[in-house]
Amino acid sequence: MELIKLNRFKLAYSDKVLIKANNINIQSSQKIGLIGNNGVGKTSLLRVLMGENDTFIVSGNIIKNCKLIMVPQIMEASEKSGGEQEKAAIISAFSQLEKYSNSLLMLDEPTSNLDISQQNWLINALNKIHHSMIIVSHDRNFLNKTVNTIWSIQDKHIRVFKGNYSKYHENIEKEEKEKEKIYLEEVKKITKLKRAQNIYKERALHATKKKRNMSQSDWKIKDSSGIQKRLFRVSKQLGSKVTKRSQKLKKPKVYHPITLKNFAKQNSFDKKASLVRINKQSININNKKLFQINNEIKIKNGDKIILSGKNGSGKSVFLSQLVDGNLDFWKNPKIKIGYFNQNLFSKSRNVNSIISEIQKQSIFDNTTTMQLLGDLHLTNVMTHKICTLSGGELICYKLAKILLGDHNFLVLDEPTNFLDITSIRALESFIKNYPFALILVSHDKSFINNLNFKILRIHNNRLINNSSIKYRKTKSETELQLLKFRLNQMIQNEKISFTEIQDLKRKIEELEGIK
Repeated sequence: MELIKLNRFKLAYSDKVLIKANNINIQSSQKIGLIGNNGVGKTSLLRVLMGENDTFIVSGNIIKNCKLIMVPQIMEASEKSGGEQEKAAIISAFSQLEKYSNSLLMLDEPTSNLDISQQNWLINALNKIHHSMIIVSHDRNFLNKTVNTIWSIQDKHIRVFKGNYSKYHENIEKEEKEKEKIYLEEVKKITKLKRAQNIYKERALHATKKKRNMSQSDWKIKDSSGIQKRLFRVSKQLGSKVTKRSQKLKKPKVYHPITLKNFAKQNSFDKKASLVRINKQSININNKKLFQINNEIKIKNGDKIILSGKNGSGKSVFLSQLVDGNLDFWKNPKIKIGYFNQNLFSKSRNVNSIISEIQKQSIFDNTTTMQLLGDLHLTNVMTHKICTLSGGELICYKLAKILLGDHNFLVLDEPTNFLDITSIRALESFIKNYPFALILVSHDKSFINNLNFKILRIHNNRLINNSSIKYRKTKSETELQLLKFRLNQMIQNEKISFTEIQDLKRKIEELEGIK
């Protein structure tokens, strides 16, 4: 059954067209992942489908044969944490779905405030319901496990791909490689035409000159001017072909991983230099104990660490106290810390341009600097004053400033939270190749798995030092399989109490948060 149809649809904000869709529909049981760079209109499309047209210019037909239920990204202020608010809103939306036979669930960045165990809860819940849905998300793992169709907003149009995010990404990579191949072949043809044009031009210029072995009478008889005209005509025709082909030629956008070869050597340490040694202690805030450090933590030059744990476990507090020097610890006097956190998003009064500020502080060469700015979608606003940037642009600028700046130890608290998928992939590449040490917090499972760094994990109010994510993942998966087998046995045993079964289920959910 067709739930929604967009026909000759156009969505604009002020005088800027965001999305065009000539003929696109949503069918029952379709689970759609809506993706695209920040600012292309994903949230705007959901709002228009909900009937919130006041701030937009909408033309064309929207045919709706269903009840729409939406959970927005930005929740109202509350005493609850962001994750608790998000979960409560989603549970409320699920209950509304059951009231209508034809209903469509719309979720806008549902994982932004959820930790990994909460994400697993949501994945399982979404896979149990049979209603159609549209999910705006930058979380590749989440999209892979929840959707069967991708709507990708590219160049103001919606492209539809069957399958999950990985299938979509595979198709896009094939397209990009094919476009690059066609482009390079055309460049070769144009180069060949230019060479031929120059040859005919040279021949024409020398056509009227007398050759050494030619007699004066033969040279007079020969119609040199006619030959010259013909050669110039061929050269001109070839030049015209070169111009036409060059005008049609467009270099395709193909993503190439960033390389960080040239950087300021004065920030470097010896290979095995100690940067930080954190002593045994308890981490507290407002006289409340968050977790205990039972063993000394050593961070050396080049170490790359992921700090993981549930929402509210104390990750951000720990990083903040590390940066501010409020821990019982030693740090290398040469250390220069670059700190990105979730409280950096207040409006700036800086009247300088992005490019002038970044180039003043970047320790990397111009090629690397410009590529990162491009990867974070700042190319078109590089000359803009920082005080005029939108919220999303300001976040990307401040992240770029930290990554490229005069630092040799990065502390990154949820750097992927407000980025789109292409920016997250670029950040992945940058961090992998970053020449200095870093510690970061993220709940993005694809991001964490692709980085494959060492892990410090807050679990049961203790900081646990894991050797690597691969080791931890393998260990947790083995334990998970055993616990699930045990759970099946317990469910079949009438003598086992409901409380025991619930306790085991909670342990399974905790381990699924590690995966």
